[in-house]
Amino acid sequence: MAFNDLPAEICQEIFLLCIQDLHLNWCPAIEKRERFPLFSHPTFFTSVCKDWATIARSFPPLWSFITVFVVINQVGHGAGGHINRRPSVEFLPTLPVVRKSIELSSTSPLSFCVLPWHDIETTEQNKLYKGTIKPALEEIIMPHYLRWRRVTLEWCPLESFPFSLHAVPNFPCLEHLALSNSLYFTGSPCTNFATETIHLLSNSPRLHSVEIDFQVANGKRFEMRKQEGTRAHIMASIPFARLTKLSLLMGPLNVTATLKLLIEQCSNLEILEVSMSRMGKVSRAIEDQPILCHKHLQELVFTLGHGYPSCTALLNQLILPNLRSIQLPPVASLDDSQEDVRNALIESFKKLVQRSGCRLRRLCYKSDPRAQHDTESTLQMLWSVSSSLEELEIEADTVDSLAVALSVPTSTGSSDVLCPRLRSITFKIKYAFTTSVVDLVRSRRAPLPDLGIWKLQKFEIFVMLDDSLLGPKPGRYGDRRIPQALREATEALRLLSLSDRATKPTTKNPWPQVVRVEWTAHTHGSERRNQYTYHKLPVQLDMVRLYPW
Repeated sequence: MAFNDLPAEICQEIFLLCIQDLHLNWCPAIEKRERFPLFSHPTFFTSVCKDWATIARSFPPLWSFITVFVVINQVGHGAGGHINRRPSVEFLPTLPVVRKSIELSSTSPLSFCVLPWHDIETTEQNKLYKGTIKPALEEIIMPHYLRWRRVTLEWCPLESFPFSLHAVPNFPCLEHLALSNSLYFTGSPCTNFATETIHLLSNSPRLHSVEIDFQVANGKRFEMRKQEGTRAHIMASIPFARLTKLSLLMGPLNVTATLKLLIEQCSNLEILEVSMSRMGKVSRAIEDQPILCHKHLQELVFTLGHGYPSCTALLNQLILPNLRSIQLPPVASLDDSQEDVRNALIESFKKLVQRSGCRLRRLCYKSDPRAQHDTESTLQMLWSVSSSLEELEIEADTVDSLAVALSVPTSTGSSDVLCPRLRSITFKIKYAFTTSVVDLVRSRRAPLPDLGIWKLQKFEIFVMLDDSLLGPKPGRYGDRRIPQALREATEALRLLSLSDRATKPTTKNPWPQVVRVEWTAHTHGSERRNQYTYHKLPVQLDMVRLYPW
C-alpha cells in the first residue's frame, strides 16, 4: 500500500514512533554538538505536503515530546563584520515553536528535556544559562505541571531549582525524572535545590523511573563530605519500592548498601546504574553473606573505574536470572601488580552468568591496554555468553586480534563460532584498524546458512588517533596526514557497504546494515587554554554512515 493511501491513524503512529525514538533514545540524528536537525521535531512532517501537515497537526501526542537546547554564543559578529563580545543566548528550537508545540499537544501528557547545547565551563556561561532558561521554563512549561510525564533537566551548579514548586501540591502524571549537574560545576546540591527535588520526588504518585547524577569531581573530598547530609535526605525521598529504573550517581555506594538497595528497597527494579566505592581487600563479612536472587533486574551498569573490587564482590553475591545487559566498569589507574584485581572481576562475571543461567544479550567492556593477556581475557568473557550475545561494545587500544576471533569461518565444516547471534558491534579504539576488521564485517554480512549465524546489522568503529600517530601539518588549518592503513581499511568498509544495495531484509534480520566510521584526532593545546581538545579531521571519509539498500 502506498504511504499516501494509509489511514490517517496509521500515519500518525508512524510519525509518533519517529519522534519518540529521537526524544527517548537519543538517536545519532540529534547529537548535541551537531546542527539542530529539523527531523527531530514534528515540524518536519508538516513541511512535506498539505496532507502530512493536516495529519500531524491533528494528532496531539505527536507534539507532546519537547526537547529544548540552550545555546550560549560567547563571541559573535555584529553589523559591518565587527566582533561583538557580548554573549548571547538562543533556544533550539525557538521559544515560539515550543509554545506552539505545547498548544498543539492539547491535553496529552508532556515529556520535556532541557539541556545546554555545549558544556558549561565558566561562571559567566552558567549565569547566562540559568538567567535565561529559568523565566522561560516558568512561563511556558510550569503552567502544565498536571500533565508532566517525563522531565529531564541539566542544571549547574545545583543552587536554585529551575522551577518554583512550593505552591504545587502534586504531579499526578509524572513517571520519569532525570536531574543532572554539569561536569564543570560538580558539588553538593544547595538547600533550595534539594528541597525542591525532594518535593518533586515525594509528590509524584506514578513515578517509577529516576535518574540523579550529582557526582563530585575527583579530588573534591570536601565536597563529598558536604554532600552526605543532602544526599541522605534526597535518597530518603526516592520511592524505591515503585521503581523499575534507577540511575543513582550521588557518590559511590558500597557493596552492602547496593545489595540492600536491590533486595530490600527495589524488588521490582529492571534497570540499575550505580558507581561503586573504592575498596581494598573484600571483607570476610561480605564473603560470608548468602547469595541473593533478584528476579526482575535486566540491565546493570557500573560507571567510573575505581570500584573494581566492590563490583567483583557485588557480582559474587547475586543471582540475576533475567539479566540481559551489563556494562562493566572501565579500568582506572591499575598498574601491572593489580592485574589480578581486573582478572577477578572477569572471573566473577563468568560465574554470575553460569550461576544465574541468564541469556545475556548485550555486553559493554573497556579492556586494560597494559594487561599482557587482555585479548585472551576478553575472549573468555565472550565465550561465557557466546550462545546468547547479540550486541557487543568494546573499548580498547586495538581490536585486531579480537576481530580475527569474531570472524566467521568460510567453510561449512567449521564449528564453535564465537557469538553466532551477534548483530551489533561497536569498537572504540586508539590506533588505526586494519583489514582484519574489514574481514570481520565481510564474514558476518552474508554468513553461510548452514552455520546458523545471524547477519550483522550494525557495525560502528570510532578511532581516536593520538597526535603522535598523525603526520605533520601540511597547511595552516592543521590538517593531518591519516595513516595509509586506516584510509585503506575505511575505504574497504565503504565499498563493502555499497556492494550490498540489492540485499533485502529477511524475517530474522529485518533491518539493513549500518556501517559507521568516525576518526577523531586527540591533540594537545589550543589557542584559548592549555588542555586536551578534540578536533574532527577534515577528510572525506571522516564519518561514513551507509545504508546498503
